[in-house]
Amino acid sequence: MMPDEPSDALLIRVSGADHPGITADLMTLLDLTGTSVQDVEQVLVRGHLTLAVAIDRPGSDLTRLTGMLEHFGQERRLSVTLEEIPAPKGAAGGPRRGHGPGHALETELSAAELGAVAGAVVAAGANIERIVRLARYPVYAYEFLVRGADRVELQRLLAQASTAHSLDVALQPAGLERRAKRLVVLDVDSTLIQDEVIELLAQEAGCHHEVREVTARAMSGELDFAEALRARVRLLEGLDEAALDRARSRVRLTPGARTFVSTLKRLGYTIGIVSGGFTPFTDHLRSELRNRPRGRQQARMA
Repeated sequence: MMPDEPSDALLIRVSGADHPGITADLMTLLDLTGTSVQDVEQVLVRGHLTLAVAIDRPGSDLTRLTGMLEHFGQERRLSVTLEEIPAPKGAAGGPRRGHGPGHALETELSAAELGAVAGAVVAAGANIERIVRLARYPVYAYEFLVRGADRVELQRLLAQASTAHSLDVALQPAGLERRAKRLVVLDVDSTLIQDEVIELLAQEAGCHHEVREVTARAMSGELDFAEALRARVRLLEGLDEAALDRARSRVRLTPGARTFVSTLKRLGYTIGIVSGGFTPFTDHLRSELRNRPRGRQQARMA
């Protein structure tokens, strides 16, 4: 089972009769050995599991990993092999985020994070039937198809995994209705963009601390949204128009936002953005995301 020649990456293949917990336990094993996961795919056909995990070469711990995988296979009565694979040329490493019976995104999904999602599924009494990677750059996204869980309990456990590992997880029914949806609406502040627009303006007005205090009071329930918004806008009184341009130039799209929007548009979706903030910023974002960036050759000719 030990690869003879070193390469950049290894592929673990697991196959055999399916039973709950295989994926979660394998990820726990990889986490214990400090092994980095590059990719995961899983399929279940008539009770027969095929699971493939691409990993970074663990270096000096390869012998330990090999032994643990052999024990894992024997204990579970599964076929487990480890083989060399060439690293994908030009693949972007890094960021990822997870999906449960829905999805997960992040800039770097570790075995522990994937295992947390898989473990939540098992703890909810469900079984993973399929794992498919939806994206690898600029963020990682996986879809888990699961069956057999109580939705409320699964949602609770996935929320715990999401909080513990800073993952974005969406839980959705798998069916034709989900596939037929063609409208996606995104919040702007701290979702489509990394910033809070009103805080960017507060920095221009020199009242950032005061605005954050009002925001904190609203978050704690002391003020309702409308009251808090009016209080924060009053603090911006006297701000000149040039400050809007300066603040707008500092807005940062969330990693993956542009790719997410362009991909959905290519698939025929309608995209909407909503904000309790300021139309000069939402209008700018709408214009920027509506226009596709030009290719390198076109850019040189401009």
